[in-house]
Amino acid sequence: MTTPLISNLYDYYHQPKIDILLKKGTEEILENNPFVKEILTYNQQLIKRSSLFQKITTSYNLIRRIRTEKYDLLIDLDDGDKGAFLSKFSGAKRRIGYDNERGFLYNKSYDDFLKRKREIHIVDQNLQFLDLLSIPKKFLEVTFHVSNTIKKDMHDKAKRIGKFIHLHPFSQGEYKNINSQITSEIIDFCYFELKIPVVLTSSKSKYELKILRKILRNCNSSPIVYGGTLNLEQIAALNSKAILFVGADTAIMHISAANNTPTIGVFGPSNPRSWGPWDNQFGANYEKRGGLQINNIHTVISEDKDCVPCNNLGCNNSRVSHCLDELNKDLIKSSIKKWVVSEDLNT
Repeated sequence: MTTPLISNLYDYYHQPKIDILLKKGTEEILENNPFVKEILTYNQQLIKRSSLFQKITTSYNLIRRIRTEKYDLLIDLDDGDKGAFLSKFSGAKRRIGYDNERGFLYNKSYDDFLKRKREIHIVDQNLQFLDLLSIPKKFLEVTFHVSNTIKKDMHDKAKRIGKFIHLHPFSQGEYKNINSQITSEIIDFCYFELKIPVVLTSSKSKYELKILRKILRNCNSSPIVYGGTLNLEQIAALNSKAILFVGADTAIMHISAANNTPTIGVFGPSNPRSWGPWDNQFGANYEKRGGLQINNIHTVISEDKDCVPCNNLGCNNSRVSHCLDELNKDLIKSSIKKWVVSEDLNT
C-alpha cells in the first residue's frame, strides 16, 4: 500500500536513493521494487523476547545504521512510539510524521506533522504526505514486482491448470478468516456449478495448515492445493493468471488487486473504507458498512449488521467473528458467478 507513494517520490526527486525500514518477515513485499534501493529490517518478535540490555543494544545499532546514511528526508508512515523514537535520533535533515499529540518526545520527533484521516483508504492516507511536501500525485497504481524467473515458472504452472479461480481464505489475524465450511462450499460451487477449478493457497503456519485440512475434508471436489509450498512472490505470479480471486482481508487480497485480477474481498471486523481492494484505475470508494460493495472490477462482501465493521479483534476482541461465521454465502456465490459469466462473455 506504500508503492504509489514510493513511485511518486522516485519520480519527483529524479531517482533518489529510497530505503525502507520494515518489520522482519515482510521484506519480500518490496524486495523486487525497482524504486527501492535498500530494505532495513527490525525483528519485532525477537526484540519482545529480549532482555532490557538487548533491547537497548538492538535499538542503538539500528539508530547507528540509520544515521550512517545521512538521509535528506524521513517519512514515518506509522504513528507509534517506535517510529517516533527512531525518527528523533535518525539524523535526517527533514522528518515528517503523523500528529498524535503524544507528548514532548513525540512532538520533538518531526519537523512537520500530518493529521491522519482514518476514514479514507490506506493508500490515500500514505499519499497525503505528498501534499505536505507539495508533490503532485502522478502515480496511483499499487504494484507488486515479481522476478522474471518466478514469473515464468508460475505462469507455466498456470498454463497447465487452465482457467481457474484463486481462493485464499486466510489472514494473519485469524478473526478475519473466511469460515472453513463456507470456504468448502465455495470450492464445490465453483467446480460443480461453474465448472471451474479452484486453486487454494495458504501460508506454512501450523494454524493455517490445520484449517486447510478441515476445509479439504468438507469438500466434495478436489481443489488444486498449495498449502504453505509457495512464497509470496510465487503466489503473486500465480494469482496474476487467475480469472478471479476470492479471499479474506489480507496481503494476498491487496496483491491480487495490484495484479488487476478481479478481486472479491470478504470482510468482517475491518473497515473496507480503509482496507478494501484498491483499483488501479479508479482508486477506492467503499463505505463503512456491511453488504455488497462494487468498485470497478473489485468487490467487497460483508455481513449487513449494525456492528460491522467494529474494528475489533473479533467480537468483543475474542478473536472470533460471528459476522464471518454467519456470512451470506449465497451473496459470495452470486458475485463469483457474475464475474465468471462476464469473463466468458469477454472471452
